[in-house]
Amino acid sequence: MKNLNLFLFAAGTALLTACGGSAEKAVEPVVATYTLDASASTLEWTGFKKGVEEGQHSGTINFVSGTAETTDDVITSGSVTLDAKSIATTDELGPAKDALNGHLQNPDFFDAEKYPTIEVTYGELKDGKLPTTVKVLGTEFKQDVEVASTVNGDQLNVTGKFTFDFEGITSPGFGAGGETRILPQIDFNLNLVFKK
Repeated sequence: MKNLNLFLFAAGTALLTACGGSAEKAVEPVVATYTLDASASTLEWTGFKKGVEEGQHSGTINFVSGTAETTDDVITSGSVTLDAKSIATTDELGPAKDALNGHLQNPDFFDAEKYPTIEVTYGELKDGKLPTTVKVLGTEFKQDVEVASTVNGDQLNVTGKFTFDFEGITSPGFGAGGETRILPQIDFNLNLVFKK
């Protein structure tokens, strides 16, 4: 009797398979690798002063290179490198502009001679948040940042406006200097362009 039941089960399974009743074939995830188009990507920043000289400065910093991995068009990992020697203000400061740019690149702030690049790595994008690690001045800072990503053909775009917290950064410009302090919380406007 047991053998008869086994035979009927096998016959029924074969019949379902022949009639298209089998489980659907598993769909393989689509994995892709993208390379950063550094010339088309931008990062704008705004820093703030608190104390007797309250105010702000805004500017840009250039990208050197980067990659992004996706699975089914969702970012899973990647990294970008920024050129610390390119950090510059976009403020209208006249002759003082060059002085400020030098100030930002010297040991008072980002010490671009000693640390010529800023390294950024990131993980999987979930619920609009990208777990991000920024290594600057030899120290790592971790934070989830809010971004949006879209895939259009062979191009991946990542955009976002967020504040990144560098509290504890070892740079004199961010420390208490007399009655003026540059806040370590910096606002960013990010636009990354990746291509296959």
